[in-house]
Amino acid sequence: FTKRVIEYRPKPTQAATAKDAMLVSMNQTGGLDWDRMSELTGKSIPDLQRELKGVIYKNPSGEFEPADAYLSGNIRKKLKEAEAAAKIDPNFKENVEALKAVIPEDLKPSQIDVKIGHGWIPTEYYAQFANHLFDTNGSTIKYNASVGAFAVNIPVGRTNAKNDTVWGTSRYAGVDIFQDALASRLPTVRDKVDDDKTVVNEKETLAAREKLDKMQQEFRSWLFNDPKRAEALARLYNDEFNAVRLREYDGSHLSLPGQNPSITLKPHQKNVIWRALQSGNTLLAHVVGAGKTFEMIGIAMEARRLRMANKPMYVVPNHLVEYWRNAILALYPAAKVLATSKQDFEKANRQKLAGRIATGDWDGVVIAHSQMTKLPISIETFERFVNEQVSILEDYLREIKSERGEEKRQRNLVKELEKAKERLLNKLKARKKAIEERSDAGVNFEETGVDMLLVDEADLFKNLWFPTRMTRVAGLPNTESSRAYDMFLKTQYLNKLTNQRGVIFATGTPVS
Repeated sequence: FTKRVIEYRPKPTQAATAKDAMLVSMNQTGGLDWDRMSELTGKSIPDLQRELKGVIYKNPSGEFEPADAYLSGNIRKKLKEAEAAAKIDPNFKENVEALKAVIPEDLKPSQIDVKIGHGWIPTEYYAQFANHLFDTNGSTIKYNASVGAFAVNIPVGRTNAKNDTVWGTSRYAGVDIFQDALASRLPTVRDKVDDDKTVVNEKETLAAREKLDKMQQEFRSWLFNDPKRAEALARLYNDEFNAVRLREYDGSHLSLPGQNPSITLKPHQKNVIWRALQSGNTLLAHVVGAGKTFEMIGIAMEARRLRMANKPMYVVPNHLVEYWRNAILALYPAAKVLATSKQDFEKANRQKLAGRIATGDWDGVVIAHSQMTKLPISIETFERFVNEQVSILEDYLREIKSERGEEKRQRNLVKELEKAKERLLNKLKARKKAIEERSDAGVNFEETGVDMLLVDEADLFKNLWFPTRMTRVAGLPNTESSRAYDMFLKTQYLNKLTNQRGVIFATGTPVS
């Protein structure tokens, strides 16, 4: 494999310009290799850096970046860093001016959409608004970002006209409607028809939802009627959400060593390959026929060539394993590919297959969706993950239980979270027991050496449960897919291993 890379390394030449040398460097190394660029041009590194002024920028940490990389991302954050650096080193004034030229224009308060339940709005404003709605004092509202939910305490007392009639109805209190709004729920009134059955009261439900609409309108009006509060919110929104300039990825310089010369990739395919190499975890949400297969193969092979990945694994629909093997060899005829079969994952052959994956220097390993779960995460990794998830749930449970007033909805949420915690601990117990009882225990997923997953038809790994107060919302499952959970575990492991550079998802139906 190393020999193949060296064969495509161009000979030094004195004719190359600094910009040409930079493109060769990015093609060969994935970044700016100053020694290689100096070798190509015969110029000193300081001379190259001066010649590339405006094409590259030195960031405050002392590293050089291409302009398309430096002048993208969180521009406001980069501008603050550049302004601080310019106070010490005047050379960074050029960075400041370049960043100011591309910073997104501030949105005015009237251009910002706000709604009760948005997590970016400071909870102190929600508490103040609750006091405004119900003529109360001392309302407290906390936000748990881990589960995207609010803990609410509004001391309205037993009788409160604002709660019972102005912002609520006789069947649905205003405080409950406010909590529904925070949780992005629609208030629903139900009548009990017998011991086990309830039906929706359409008239009362409509009345409660009209109160919700009225409350949302009041919130938008109240939030921005104070100039000081409006200015603070606009500044917060612009700094947090209107700060990013998207990077335009140009992969035209890629020569793709080892690629079949009879196949020419389209410009957008090369751009995708370059984007994944530069930005890490990527979702290819292209329409059917856009060329996702060759894009994924190009990403994996280039990552291997540039030493960004050691052993890519393609996870594909069951009936497409051979298709993917043939596609890899069509684009890269010399690639070393292991395409697994159903027989490989039979109990008698599983250890042998895991050993082949672990010990082979594969350009790509192709396995079916259904086979993915048969390469288990180690019990140590699984236990560490479960403990992290349990810790998040316990923190949220403590927060919910600390709220004054045990409302029925809070009690139900506590029960749901406790069940989720119990499910996680039972999964850990079951996983340990299964490992102890397995007679074919062998190489686990981590020991295979796989450090990049390229998942075709990734939309099939959906329905992953997570704790939230929102219920009966399309796309928020109450049950959990074992296949999705297994993929989640492995992608979380790879994120830590590769600093979020080892996961490529592809699907023609990102919303399904």
